Amino acid sequence: EKAHWTQVGRQWRLRMAHPELKSGGLECRSVRTDNPAVFAFLRNKAGQVTLVVINFCQEPVTCAVTLDLAVAGITNAERLSPKELLTDTELPGCTGADLAKGYAVIIPARDGLLVKLR
Repeated sequence: EKAHWTQVGRQWRLRMAHPELKSGGLECRSVRTDNPAVFAFLRNKAGQVTLVVINFCQEPVTCAVTLDLAVAGITNAERLSPKELLTDTELPGCTGADLAKGYAVIIPARDGLLVKLR
């Protein structure tokens, strides 16, 4: 039970540290995945953009996520250094054009990712 509350506390601190997760806009229609068991959406506020990806499968999946750059406020040429916030892991760099075509993420079984794009 202690491990559960430790995780909840960590998630709460992440929410408080990133304004877009706390009170930013929520955009579902401009984000798509190539796997019907994976749901994704954007949270954005004041130029801060985080991609939330949730895997409902019982096994890990690799999934391509595409998004409408205009909604995210990202240009084709913009260079991004995505970071997974829950694990504090740097992800492969990409450009806005890469996000528009499909950015590959690996999502653990019945889990999710918080990918800070900007």
